[in-house]
Amino acid sequence: MEIKITSNQNSHYKEWKKLHLKKYRNISNLFMIEGVKTINEAIIWGSIFNAILYSGKLFNVNGGSELYKNIEQKDILLYELEHSLLRDLSDTENSQGIIGIIEHPKHNINYLLESKESSIIILEEIQDPGNLGTIIRTADAAGLDGIILSKGCVDVYNEKVIRSTMGSIFHLPIIRDITLNEVIPKLIEKDYQIIGTDLNTKCFYHELKYLKKKALIIGNESNGISKSTSDLCSALVKIPIKGNAESLNAAIAAGILMYRMQGI
Repeated sequence: MEIKITSNQNSHYKEWKKLHLKKYRNISNLFMIEGVKTINEAIIWGSIFNAILYSGKLFNVNGGSELYKNIEQKDILLYELEHSLLRDLSDTENSQGIIGIIEHPKHNINYLLESKESSIIILEEIQDPGNLGTIIRTADAAGLDGIILSKGCVDVYNEKVIRSTMGSIFHLPIIRDITLNEVIPKLIEKDYQIIGTDLNTKCFYHELKYLKKKALIIGNESNGISKSTSDLCSALVKIPIKGNAESLNAAIAAGILMYRMQGI
């Protein structure tokens, strides 16, 4: 089914505009994605679309016509907008003429708790959208099984986070708004090795023996992991600093540790 929208006073259009705010993303359980590659990826990985919005510019973009034909064959509400209207909805400077409105995926932490062999990363109050997106992308590349986001992390459905993941947001379960002092003891009960990061520990990351079930914790960019979280860890590791830098960027540190944890 296809509907044409010609005014920014349209009720659907007004609701879509609100999705730039976390509050309304949570109320509606919807978020926005943009671009041919990202929408193709969401379709391939089975995301549930509330609607797809497009303008005539889509047909001038590489792969745009093919994507439109694919969407036409699916049971997705399709809205045609003037490009000026779609551009005003877009979070990018050069919109490709297509936006997807997607339902929040429903991931259950029991999947991770009951796994017999699993590697996960837990992020505590990560604030930078670029860092979060890069960590998600790297976790996907390193073959991790899931990601847990504590309360206080930047919203995973922030447009900048989504762009930074380069499609990886659709590839693995991401469980958000978790209270760590409740979930970490549950992981310990299920025989997870809980690995924290601490600049003051004597153990370097390559010296640790990693178990089959393991959870790596990366803390806030400024403060690291909290003491209450650190106290729950079965091991604390650090990355050697050979030069004069005080510390590593959170996403870079996470990448190094995830690949080591996976034995890559």
